[in-house]
Amino acid sequence: MYDICFLGYGVSNRGALRLFLKEQRGKAFVSTLSPLLAAERQWFLSQGVNWEEGENSYRCLLSKRIVVSPGIAPDVPILEAAYERRIPVHSDIDFASPYFPPQLLTIGITGTNGKTTTVELTHHLLSVEKRSAMAGNIGTSPADLILEDSLSETDTVVFELSSFQLHYTSIPFLNIAAILNITADHLSWHGTFEAYSEAKRKIFSLKKVPARDRYNLIGAPLVGGLSADFTVGYESTDTCRIIQHPRSLRIQTEAGPVHFSLESYQLKGAHNDQNAAFASSIAYLSGVSIEGIQNGLSTYTGSEHRLEVFLIHEGVTYVNDSKSTNADSLIQAIRTYRAEGKRLLLLMGGRGKGEDYADLASEIKNGCHFVFLCGENAPLIGPLIENNLPVSHFSDWTEAISAAIAESQDGDTVLFSPGGSSFDFFSNYKERGLFFKNACLRLLGLSSL
Repeated sequence: MYDICFLGYGVSNRGALRLFLKEQRGKAFVSTLSPLLAAERQWFLSQGVNWEEGENSYRCLLSKRIVVSPGIAPDVPILEAAYERRIPVHSDIDFASPYFPPQLLTIGITGTNGKTTTVELTHHLLSVEKRSAMAGNIGTSPADLILEDSLSETDTVVFELSSFQLHYTSIPFLNIAAILNITADHLSWHGTFEAYSEAKRKIFSLKKVPARDRYNLIGAPLVGGLSADFTVGYESTDTCRIIQHPRSLRIQTEAGPVHFSLESYQLKGAHNDQNAAFASSIAYLSGVSIEGIQNGLSTYTGSEHRLEVFLIHEGVTYVNDSKSTNADSLIQAIRTYRAEGKRLLLLMGGRGKGEDYADLASEIKNGCHFVFLCGENAPLIGPLIENNLPVSHFSDWTEAISAAIAESQDGDTVLFSPGGSSFDFFSNYKERGLFFKNACLRLLGLSSL
C-alpha cells in the first residue's frame, strides 16, 4: 500500500513529489508513460520512491490518493478504476494549497485565450507596488514556490489555470477569480463543449470563504449566462469598460470612475486591450495605486511567442505567435494584423482539437493574402480556403517558412500563428516558436538566437 501515487511525472508532479517527501515522509509511487532519465531513477532509489514507466498499472490503485498530471484525460482506464474504488484524485494545486500562508492573496485566471498574457501583465502590475509571483499552467509548480520558501516573502500569487487543472482541482484556494472568455478548445480531451465550459466555470467554486475573498471577474459577453461582481467588456454597463477611441479603460468604483490610458500600452489588438482591462481591474482590486497601474501598463512589453514581433528585415515584419494553439486565438491574430492594411502571409498548422474551422476559414479568406500550411490539421483547413487565395501545403516546417520568406516583399507581415497544438512536430509551443525564429534567421543569413 502506498500513501500517495503521482500519476504522470511532468513539472507539476515533480514539485508535488518533492514537497511530499519533505513534509510528509510517506510511501510514494510514481507512474509515468514517458521514459525516466537515469538520474531520476537514481534519485527515486535514494528517496525510497517506487515507480513504473511505460504504463499506468493496477499498482496506482494500491494508493490512498492520486495526484494526477493535468494533461492526463479523465477517461483513461486507470483513473476510471480509481473513481470506481473511490480513491481521491487531486491536482498538484489541491496538494500544495494547504501549505499556502494564510495572508497570501491568491488570484486565479482562466479562459480559452489570453491567459498567459493576462497572468504576466497582472503579475507585472502587482509587482510595481507588491511582492508577486506566478504559478500554475504558466510553468511554475506551486509546490516549487513552497519548497523555495519564496511564499513567505510574497504578497500575491497569480495562477494561470487551464481547463485540465480546473477539472482535477476541488479545494478552494482563491481570493480573486477571473474568466477571460470561453470558446471551443480541447474538445478531444473534455469530450464536449459543455464539459469544457463547465471546467472553466469551476474556477468560481474554488473561491475561499469568507472575509478576504472578494471578486469574480468575467469577460462580457460570456457563454453560459454567468454573473459576477466585475464584468469586463465594451458596454457602458461593464464594471471595466474598454474604450477604443481613444484607447483607454474606465473602471467603475464606489467612489466614481477611474480612468487608465492605453496609449502607451505596447500590445496591439482588441484582445490585448481586454487582457489589459482584466489585469488593471485585478491590480486595482488588489490595492495597487492608479499611478502604479498606469506605469505598469506603459512598461509591459508582452509575452514571448504571443504576437511577438521578433524581426524586421528588408521591410518585412516577422511575427512569432506560436502560443496560438486554437482557432479562436488565430482569428484574433489575423484581426490584429489585418487592421494594419498590409499584405499578410500566414504560416499555420498543428494538431487540431476537434474544433469547427468554418469561422476561421472565413477570417483567413478576409484577412490573409497567402497561406502556407503544415501539420496535422492542414488537410482540414486547406479545402475550406483553397478556392479563395493562394494556399501551399508542406510536410516540413523549414520548407514552409522558406516559401513564405521567398514570397514576402517590402511592407509584408509574415505571421507564424499555427492555430493548433504543437504536438504533431514539437514538445510544446515554446520549442515551436524558437524553431520558427531560428529558421527565419538561418534562412535569411542572420545570426541564430
